[in-house]
Order: sequence, then C-alpha cells, then structure tokens
Amino acid sequence: MMHPTYIRIPSVAAARDVPERLCLAVLEAAAHACELALLVEHPCLNASNDEHRGAPPLIAANLLLGRLVELRSLIPAYLAVADDARAADDAALDRIF
Repeated sequence: MMHPTYIRIPSVAAARDVPERLCLAVLEAAAHACELALLVEHPCLNASNDEHRGAPPLIAANLLLGRLVELRSLIPAYLAVADDARAADDAALDRIF
C-alpha cells in the first residue's frame, strides 16, 4: 500500500522571505513523482547504482534517476543557504538601526 506524499507549500511569510520556495516545493514534488514512476517502470533501477548496463531506455532512466535524486538533495541545501543569507541580512539591518 502506498502512502500519499503531500507537497509542503510554504507559508505566505516564508514565501515573502524566499519567493522561490513556492516553485521549489512544486519542483521537489515533481522530481519525487518522476523518481517513483521510473522505479515502477524499471524496478531493477537503483539510484545509487552507477553501472549503466542494459537497453538504452534503461541506461537513460538510470541516469535520470540519479539526477532526480541529486536535484531533490539540492533543494533543501539551497533553502538552508537562502535562510542563512536572509538571517545575515536581517542581523546587519538590526545593527544599522
């Protein structure tokens, strides 16, 4: 039985701080859906498997799966850096005023 995955839509306040959060939330959900679809279509795929054997569709699917996993790991990393930059800007403004 599959459990539903929900898109975590940022709050309005979070979207004001980092507007790209909205697009990144949808991108992350789409990447996750693509991962699942590839794994269903090609059960022999493994995201950590760098051996590209098999028919061309399997080779391409394996490469795509790896990139999707990579993309999904970059989104939270980007958001953390954006949050840190925003906090640093706020702290700098607090020192000025």
